[in-house]
Amino acid sequence: MSETKPVKPTYQILDELTGATCGLVVDEPFYGHFFSGLLKEVHSGIQTMSVGPAGTQVKLHINPQFWTHELPTVDLRKGLIKHEILHVVFKHIFRGKHIKHKRIYNIACDLVVNQYVRANRLPESRVHLGLFADMDLEPEREAEYYYEELVKLYDLKMDGEGQDGNEDGESSGQAGASGGDGQHGGKGSDSWEVLKQLLEEDNEWQGKHDTWEEIDQLPQAMKEVLEQSVDQSIMNTVDRANVKGWGDIPGKLRAYLENFQPKGRPQVNWRRVLRLFTESSSRTYLRNTVRRPSKRYGTTPGIKIRRRQKLAVVIDTSASISPQEIKSFFSEIYHIWKRGAEVVVVECDTDIRSIYPYRGRSPESIEGRGGTKYDAPLTWANTQFNPDALIYFTDGFAPVPKMKLRYPILWVFSRRGITPDMDAYGQLPGRKVKMTGEGSSN
Repeated sequence: MSETKPVKPTYQILDELTGATCGLVVDEPFYGHFFSGLLKEVHSGIQTMSVGPAGTQVKLHINPQFWTHELPTVDLRKGLIKHEILHVVFKHIFRGKHIKHKRIYNIACDLVVNQYVRANRLPESRVHLGLFADMDLEPEREAEYYYEELVKLYDLKMDGEGQDGNEDGESSGQAGASGGDGQHGGKGSDSWEVLKQLLEEDNEWQGKHDTWEEIDQLPQAMKEVLEQSVDQSIMNTVDRANVKGWGDIPGKLRAYLENFQPKGRPQVNWRRVLRLFTESSSRTYLRNTVRRPSKRYGTTPGIKIRRRQKLAVVIDTSASISPQEIKSFFSEIYHIWKRGAEVVVVECDTDIRSIYPYRGRSPESIEGRGGTKYDAPLTWANTQFNPDALIYFTDGFAPVPKMKLRYPILWVFSRRGITPDMDAYGQLPGRKVKMTGEGSSN
């Protein structure tokens, strides 16, 4: 980058950042909404563009010369923004502290995120799998996989050449000449020569990760708070994308986001909680039987103790509930019914749409897909059904009900639903549990 060329003023760069954000919100909502929550600062303290810590938030740092001269088009701006967002979303910025070869790890992270950005939206010097064609690296894998494969190559070649590399994985030898199309050797070139060039200290893609070291140097408590903030941002953006739309996001990336679980959150065996709740809400009654003599008097008829469960199970059928969540709800209802409970299903969004006894099979379709309100099924349970207990499967994104249920209630929140740190979670009456990938139905 030449310093003699004119540089755009900060206000213009911020305006262009806003424009890129708006474009992403329209075309690729997940990226747009996530990016709108990042802090932005334009300054010359970094070489290119990078994300780093700013208290309990993540900040995007932008070099004005880099933005002006290396990102002249809207497509390139969007591409680099997505590149940085994906490093945050995949949590790459938190994993470098105990990595031996940090520069190799930087390359591995770029190999991951650049697979999810169109080639014409990244500079020609981008890091991509084609640069390592002779290694047959698998696509759409995690950074740890690419890191391990590149470290194997590095260790093999360094041992063979009798050279010592430093802990960051920087080669002390001079990189060989590049071939192919001139981009670090190009497709089909020798991967070792490519790796050596990418490990050079002044490589621009290495410079994009300089601010990650600031995260590594944070006190552990501060780092954990920052990571929790990122986790919450990811979950909030996923929730918004489920309602507003995902846009053109590859299936592998969407699956990662939909199955995202925050690090360090205590895992509750929620299925066990659900099972214990249903079992504790049963009624006990006595029945005479001629098959069992009375243990006290030795006479017949004896007495047999039976338990009966009469459960109202409400399914949130609002538009924010995905077909996969509906399927998971009915999977749990099946296991409740299989244990002998009398189950009546209530489909409800803003109002009750359907009521029917559950017989072991899920319906072919559901009714609703509007907003969400809780009062109607609670009123119905109080005045008409009188169950032993009520189980409400929902994502939790609705006003707190005004109606007070006269029976025990368990709220089962979908995996992408509200979390215990949200106000709405604590305001709902009764017991609450969140669905995760943990536990097994018995």
